Amino acid sequence: MNDIKIYSITAVGLLAVMYALFFMGLLSPVPALGFILGTSGVLLGWVSLKLTFVWNSLNQEQKMRMSVLNELRWFFITGSIFLFVDLIPHVFLVIFYPVESTITIAHWMAHTILFVNTVLGARVAVSLFNPQYKNVVASFVAFIGITALGASIVYPDHLINIPGSQYPLLSSNYVYAWFNQIANISSLGFAGIYLIIQGLRSPSHIAKVRASLLGVGAIFFVAVGYFVHFVHTWYVPLAIYTSFIGYALFMGIGALYAAGKKEEMIVPNPAGTNL
Repeated sequence: MNDIKIYSITAVGLLAVMYALFFMGLLSPVPALGFILGTSGVLLGWVSLKLTFVWNSLNQEQKMRMSVLNELRWFFITGSIFLFVDLIPHVFLVIFYPVESTITIAHWMAHTILFVNTVLGARVAVSLFNPQYKNVVASFVAFIGITALGASIVYPDHLINIPGSQYPLLSSNYVYAWFNQIANISSLGFAGIYLIIQGLRSPSHIAKVRASLLGVGAIFFVAVGYFVHFVHTWYVPLAIYTSFIGYALFMGIGALYAAGKKEEMIVPNPAGTNL
């Protein structure tokens, strides 16, 4: 429980620092986005390290019974990697090498990692309640993600200028932005709703808390995509960071709660599935 308290205080504290720096005029949109991606990557990395420690402490029989814990661990690992890689097109290239073709390639590579992450997220959601369907769901989400990546090749990114920003902002083509948002909704969006519904229906208090936290965090991630792709105003970094912190905070707490209750990571329910 101490891990959860420290993590929560850190996440909320980072959000407060971001707001303070922004309203004091010390962060323009592009550096603010760098702050967002970097600190969110650290938060997800923090959780992945905790989950890795817990996973490595299990014996082989426990690992077989609690394989979903490993899937959750890899979800946070890939999520952290994506955020750090996404710094390259959104921040470093925009500032130091603002060439649209190069930025598009770097952004495409980052989103390849993102869609691997969303596939893992969908697998985790289904594995917690109906693991027999996880491969089917993962295949569907992967297909949507590959389609979105294909759209990004046909419709490359471009740079836009907004009042008050020293650097241009990376903006995805409108067609690709919709493909990306559909991919987000069909993966973590549906996964979040599914987790919340199944969690609230579960007779297990542990499963209820764990699933609800992970579900709310997943929905926050969908909001990130909306603000990144469809809103380009001076205040959008605040909306993006609030959504990112909501995503990292709730999913992180849910994962840390699961790690702390690892002996309950798989609980048979009356229907014979796994919670």
